[in-house]
Amino acid sequence: MRALSIPQPWAELVIRGVKTVEVRSWFAKHNGGRIAIHASANIELGRVEALWADDRAVAQCFADQGWRDRDDLRALPRAAVLGTVELRGVHRAQAVRAAQVDPSATNWIEDALETAVRDPITGHLRPGPAPARTLPVAIPAQGWVFGFARALAVEPILDVEGQQHLWELPADLAAELAAREARSRGGVWTRPEPSPERVRDARDAWRERFETEEARYTTRLLRDALHEMANDAFTLEDEGAERMLRQAVLNVQEARGARDADGRAWVRVPKTIRALFADADRVPAAQFEADLRMLIHRLRHQQQEHAAYAKLYEDAVARLRERLALADQSPSSRSEIEAEVKRAFKRELLAADDKLGREQGTFHFPDY
Repeated sequence: MRALSIPQPWAELVIRGVKTVEVRSWFAKHNGGRIAIHASANIELGRVEALWADDRAVAQCFADQGWRDRDDLRALPRAAVLGTVELRGVHRAQAVRAAQVDPSATNWIEDALETAVRDPITGHLRPGPAPARTLPVAIPAQGWVFGFARALAVEPILDVEGQQHLWELPADLAAELAAREARSRGGVWTRPEPSPERVRDARDAWRERFETEEARYTTRLLRDALHEMANDAFTLEDEGAERMLRQAVLNVQEARGARDADGRAWVRVPKTIRALFADADRVPAAQFEADLRMLIHRLRHQQQEHAAYAKLYEDAVARLRERLALADQSPSSRSEIEAEVKRAFKRELLAADDKLGREQGTFHFPDY
């Protein structure tokens, strides 16, 4: 396997699927397939920080990663192999500009399969981490454009010296990379993700620099509206439990609460559970209540789900026992009995899932 060395933080953005285009002054012949992405030992911190401060798109992509200052960039692995991507092609920059095409585009179904990973808990396929947005790259008049897709992050292989152009990985390094690819696809290793609170803080810092006051005000209002909707959606059916929850939230607000200049209520988070809130010492009261309601709702649904699926199993055992007993007195074949038991199970499972889905309800928080 061949490798391409890219300085940080751009190498990290490539392997996260955020940067899908790389521009070089030289041509490389490549017949398709995957290449390794190697993070160079150097980082052009001054140039990167200048872009961070002045380029809205770059700063937004950095905020999506939860990066807030130069220490976040310094913490990125360097002199390391970060993973692999499919190199879709190497095109003349002039041709890409003229055609106005995405050199990394292809069949999205194939991409979904290629980037899927196996969930180690459920055993099911799930989508790999998807970037919130891709980094726009200005295509120059001259040079060559490398188009990337299907990025797969692996546990970084450290202390690897890079080379110029596309270079060949040593056999032992290629074997180690293949083993780590398998670990990533199997869900044994997953790339550490920043907490939602950290990303939100980074995006808020981006908004302070690049967005208007009206846009920031709108964001705050929409977040408040989402928490209010969640609190309405997850009202507890048990009136006694609902009263208890409301009183608990009221007690926290009265004992540990405060209001900001706009009159919005906040609560101070008890130290014992502060880790659940990214170590924040205070959060909006509506958010605290929404998180608590969803936790209780999911716990209740988990209990209902376990009981429902246990009953399905017991019913299937009873049905099979009954049919096998009757088979002694009739010419029914075992295959017919098996088909009947499976049909009944599928029918009852769909009915149970439908009921559980209605009772669970869904509430999606857009990423504002």
